[in-house]
Amino acid sequence: IVDLAIGIGFPILLMGPLYYTVQGNRYNIILGFGCRPSYVNILESYLLVWMWPVIIGLINLVYGVLAILGFMRHRKNTGDTISSHRALTRARYIRLVGLTLTLAIETIPPATLTIWYDIVISHPKLGLSWANIKWGFSAVNTYTDIPVLQVRVTNYLDWLYPLAALQFFLFFGFSEESRRSYEGVIRRIGKLLGISGRNSSQSKAG
Repeated sequence: IVDLAIGIGFPILLMGPLYYTVQGNRYNIILGFGCRPSYVNILESYLLVWMWPVIIGLINLVYGVLAILGFMRHRKNTGDTISSHRALTRARYIRLVGLTLTLAIETIPPATLTIWYDIVISHPKLGLSWANIKWGFSAVNTYTDIPVLQVRVTNYLDWLYPLAALQFFLFFGFSEESRRSYEGVIRRIGKLLGISGRNSSQSKAG
């Protein structure tokens, strides 16, 4: 239940009622980037939406550092704890911590830069009412040009998602259990295609 709440419930809450609270219009279209979310630059936007990537990134960073320090200081006890769980091995534990630290390091700087840009460059609007925020909500704004810094941050964030997927595969895609899974899938496909596997070919040779 906790995993579902964190992995599904919190994103739904963030993309649903929290974002809708500060959403100024349907969406924006930016030349070269396509459809983009539209939010009003007010204090509530930082409290409800933009602070969460920084907070989650900091939690991941602190967790990863503490996990590494604890592993180094109490290597034997940590090894006993890991060995008591069938699904967790020492290598998998290290990969999980490494992936956590990597994603935290990649998430915190752009999220912080986005907040800094909106506060220092764009300047938040103060004292807007709900009617002002939702006025002209059905509008779709189009932009042909945006500041260079925003272009770079947007490009980075766009590439961050496939980069995170690639990193996850690099951390776990070449492990022993993954290779066994690949072999099982290849054998099943081979059977469907009528291709003999390794065992059947050896038995025929014998």
